[in-house]
Amino acid sequence: MGTLTLTQMENEIRYNLGGRTDLDSRLVTFLNWAQTEIARQYTFRELQQTDTTKTTVDGQDYIAAPTGIKDLFSIRLLDGTSSRKLIYVPDRTFDALVPKPDEYTEGRPSHFYVWGGNFYLWRIPDDAYSTRIRYSSWPTDLSGSGDTSDLVKLDEALVALATAKAFDSVDADEKKIYRWSNRARYHINLAIRNDKDSYTDEVISSDYRLSESGPDYWKDPFVRTVF
Repeated sequence: MGTLTLTQMENEIRYNLGGRTDLDSRLVTFLNWAQTEIARQYTFRELQQTDTTKTTVDGQDYIAAPTGIKDLFSIRLLDGTSSRKLIYVPDRTFDALVPKPDEYTEGRPSHFYVWGGNFYLWRIPDDAYSTRIRYSSWPTDLSGSGDTSDLVKLDEALVALATAKAFDSVDADEKKIYRWSNRARYHINLAIRNDKDSYTDEVISSDYRLSESGPDYWKDPFVRTVF
């Protein structure tokens, strides 16, 4: 979490603006825009989450994505020693391979695609299976006076970027906008260099085969070989 409270960051922005108060009602908006902009540039470790609340429903072909999800890292189906990491498939590829999923026998899901805020599963589940979802979230919007940012040690970058947005909103001297944007960029890039790992589950493979054969495997479009 950040160190400065929302009120303290507002005070810093107001000071950077030369003490002007006509933008007071917009300072929180500028800070939240700044948080979102920083999160778009990089997924910091503090934004990484794990959700274990999603359970499949027998006969239902999807589970809902976690609220506030930004990037998905992985989905694991939990079923004792038969647990598995689900394999991501692009939605267009899935549609081409499985035009009508409910024509196939239900079973333990092995693949998924993302659509409309849901994770669609293949096969359609034949039981209630627990899942473990690793993902990154967007920073929580600041609202209360004592709120601190979800971003760790980035208060200075947030204040600088929000200051630049405040100056930009009133058509201020471009030198001031550049100065504060540049200062924010410096601190953001420094933070990224200290947290360089990037993660994504969307690694496209030319081979979607399963590690085991399932029911009616000879009809399964994802089975290329049998082990």
